[in-house]
Amino acid sequence: MAKNVEHGIEDDLNKELALQIVKESEDDRLMRLSVGPQHPGSGHFRFTVTVDGDYIVHCDPDPGYVHRGEEKMCEYRNFIQNIPHLERPVIHDSSNIIYSYSLAVEQLVGIEVPRRGQFIRALASELDRQIYTLYWLAIYGIFLGHSTMFMWPTGDRELFIDLMDALTGARVTHAFNIPGGVRTIFLMALRINASEILHILKRD
Repeated sequence: MAKNVEHGIEDDLNKELALQIVKESEDDRLMRLSVGPQHPGSGHFRFTVTVDGDYIVHCDPDPGYVHRGEEKMCEYRNFIQNIPHLERPVIHDSSNIIYSYSLAVEQLVGIEVPRRGQFIRALASELDRQIYTLYWLAIYGIFLGHSTMFMWPTGDRELFIDLMDALTGARVTHAFNIPGGVRTIFLMALRINASEILHILKRD
């Protein structure tokens, strides 16, 4: 008799719980996650991912998540003050992005850059191009899961960073190319470092 009473109570509880539980729709199985923005894996990029358990069923890319409003910030600064924040979107290739900016300002204002300054700017931009290319190659190695492919370009990149440090006085963001020429010149230090680094690259 007692068992029947207990079963009756359990049945009543189950009926009450059943009234509170609403059957899930298919959409309730899905979960939306915000991935990023992160760097350098996805770059300056955010993904809104929809998952069904362990399966990704939809991905909505949201590019251009950071480094926006550069043009608006330029409106409140003069030509020289713009340089440090304009090179941030392309940190590892700052000389080239500022090179194009400087050329535009020089054309607007009518500035003629001395020939020596033109050569030095081109030299800095080419060194930064090597730094950028080796950076890309190293990150690509990470994507492939190849640690050796990451280590070798990173090691060689450090040599070119040392050259830029000798030329500009800064390792990554240099603020070197400016309208009218270059900011500073350390050609003697560059010559010494370049000779040593060329010897290392030939040996390797």
